[in-house]
Amino acid sequence: MTLNPTQQNIHKGRLLVIDADHQVRLDVESILLPQGYEVVGSDSWPEARQLLQSENFDLILSDLQAGQGQGEATAKTLLALGGSSEVLVGVSPVQIQEGRAALYHGATAYLLQPYDRDELETLVDRSLYRHAEAESHLRLNREKSELQRSQDVLLSCLPLLQVDDLDRLGDLVLDTMMELCAAETGILWLTGAGELSLHSMRGLSAVGAIAPETSAVANLSDDQHALSVPLVVGARMIGLVRLESAVGREIFNAEDLQRADTAGTFAAVALSAVLRRQEVEHNLLRAPGSQAYNMIFFRDHLEKELYAAKRYDRKLSLLKVVIVNYAELTARFHDRQVNDAGEMMVTTIMTVLRDPDLICSLLPGQFYILLPETDSWGALMAQRRIRKALRGQLLISDMKKNLPIRMQMRSATAPFEATTLPELDQLIESRLTTLRSSLLIRCQLEEAGFWKVVDNLLAPTGPQLLRKAAKGSAAFLSLADGEFTALGLVVCQELLAAVPVRGVILWGSADLTVPRSLLSPFLATPEMRTALYLLGATGPTAGVDPPGGVTISVGDESLRDHAFLLCLGEDYAYALLARRSGDGWHAFHSNDGYFVENMFVKVQEQYQFQAQI
Repeated sequence: MTLNPTQQNIHKGRLLVIDADHQVRLDVESILLPQGYEVVGSDSWPEARQLLQSENFDLILSDLQAGQGQGEATAKTLLALGGSSEVLVGVSPVQIQEGRAALYHGATAYLLQPYDRDELETLVDRSLYRHAEAESHLRLNREKSELQRSQDVLLSCLPLLQVDDLDRLGDLVLDTMMELCAAETGILWLTGAGELSLHSMRGLSAVGAIAPETSAVANLSDDQHALSVPLVVGARMIGLVRLESAVGREIFNAEDLQRADTAGTFAAVALSAVLRRQEVEHNLLRAPGSQAYNMIFFRDHLEKELYAAKRYDRKLSLLKVVIVNYAELTARFHDRQVNDAGEMMVTTIMTVLRDPDLICSLLPGQFYILLPETDSWGALMAQRRIRKALRGQLLISDMKKNLPIRMQMRSATAPFEATTLPELDQLIESRLTTLRSSLLIRCQLEEAGFWKVVDNLLAPTGPQLLRKAAKGSAAFLSLADGEFTALGLVVCQELLAAVPVRGVILWGSADLTVPRSLLSPFLATPEMRTALYLLGATGPTAGVDPPGGVTISVGDESLRDHAFLLCLGEDYAYALLARRSGDGWHAFHSNDGYFVENMFVKVQEQYQFQAQI
């Protein structure tokens, strides 16, 4: 029986009455229906069980039939099926003990049959009041728990708004979302040039680097083994996060999706702010009148690159360019002329730099160049390209006077040589100090040709000043016939047998048979990273390349009575120059790094070949 429309307006609760006696059910309905209760009756336990499994009731009034006449079994059965429903048990006078057993096992109360109107109304009212309070309490607890969970999610996401470094922020976004959703793997793609490109990955699972198809809203994969969260601010797509491999369970659920969506909103706002700031910095943080960035932006960018280098085992090099006669230039020319020359120099340098490389103005006449993903050998090659590009342009002139711009540069590599900007700068300054004592600079031989330098060093009547300047990092020696080859082989074999580093060896002599045959076994090993170039006069075997080496034939008679060995690597430099003197050799050797670098360039220019080093 159900309420009529008038009675439904004062509905106070929904009751299930279980009793085999039809008259008893009618009596209960006649008492409770006028009070505004909805009453549903059942005359058998199978029917009652079906009703309890398919519908919700606030209160159950049952005789002991449900428990085979036992109050304990009745209470357990009704509570198991009724969930949070209140349970009243009707008993006959001889079933008082069973009614008490029902109370002990969770029933609200027991009533004597036949039911007394006043007692029934009172117990139903009290029971439903308690039920309403319990439901309200449970609802408040659920709401409180949901609020607490929401606050926990928000508090976990707030640190995202405090990070202004893109690499760190990307890692933090993944760490936060993986923790909130208990995921083993996280992948972040960022939008660039209209496409999603992989930015960072976290976790242990092997996942692809290609961004999946995405929609504008967070969603679960078809098999619920992955979560995809688009990062959107307004109508702008910032990126995409994908979480995979739920921890301790088979699949993700709706609650995980909700948490990921909330965290994705914070992540999108934070990433958008950082990306916009980077865009502004790239447009505004350049030195006035120059393409060089100022130190504020450069220092910040360098810190990010150093962090990435240490975290992801990358290399980066810092190159310092110094105009050593800047004070003299400013004293003899107007500031505008000096500044124009500096801007011209920066513009020319930028033509040989890569897109990721940055140049900044450190002090008047001093510049930093950041070379990401570049080791010490790559920094050496960058210096070589810069010198070549600036050749013939380092000059300030007006109608009355000319003055060359004397430029020097050295580099340091992170994180192996140093890990902070002050440490890198200190190392570079020590190398610049060593550079200034180089033989080429002290004797002003930087612009001299290869054989001019060799003749100045080895000629019997060579300048005494040159010989005096060569002392310290170099030495003169006399070698018997055959000792040049023996000494050269010892040096090369020692370098090639060491821990593999990138380098190049250039051997020049009239006869290449011995170095070719004895050095080939070293060069043929797979881990070898040093290249060998053999430079000799034209002959029957001059054009035969050894394994791992290159033979270069030149028709130069100078190699008939001269020989040289140049070795340059990431952490070594050596030069051995020799000239025939009677039955032996008059030789010069040095470990002056700047001297060796320049002699490499000079010999390449002498014979117009470009070694692939």
